[in-house]
Amino acid sequence: MVGADLRVILLAGIGAATHKKMRLADLCDAIARHGVMAPRSLLSTGNILCRSDMASADLAAMVQQTMAEFGVDRRAFVLDHGDLARIARDNPFPDALDRANHLLIHVTDGAPEQPAWPGPERIAVRGRVAFVDYIDGIGRSRLTGPKLTRLLGRPGTARNWTTWQKLISAGLGH
Repeated sequence: MVGADLRVILLAGIGAATHKKMRLADLCDAIARHGVMAPRSLLSTGNILCRSDMASADLAAMVQQTMAEFGVDRRAFVLDHGDLARIARDNPFPDALDRANHLLIHVTDGAPEQPAWPGPERIAVRGRVAFVDYIDGIGRSRLTGPKLTRLLGRPGTARNWTTWQKLISAGLGH
């Protein structure tokens, strides 16, 4: 696996409830037994950096099956590390960077259509990613995660801009 690609696995819906069933360190150990190299979690919110020569879909399926063995039913979304910087460069809302924790990058399992949304949040789809600028903040927004998933018509998981930049930086030393 010398030529194994650097990957980022984004797990959907990871939090306190799932940590009781499955520690991310245990998940990393389990996927390592399936041939994933040097898996490590970042920020304990469902972000795993690793090296793998598996196809992205196969890697996602294996991670989902491994989580199921812990009793956790969640989706996994796999990106090549190089995709993170490309996606960041595609950010259609550079004016939102001063609200980095309110700018979300929502990764889906395919290319959704651009949804119609009255705002005030702004949504822009680029490939399999939807950028969401929560202009007035996330906590007060009517655009919840489940509502965004329904609008996009595809399952996904989101990370804010700050976390996205941390994923990019962490992979540079991996």
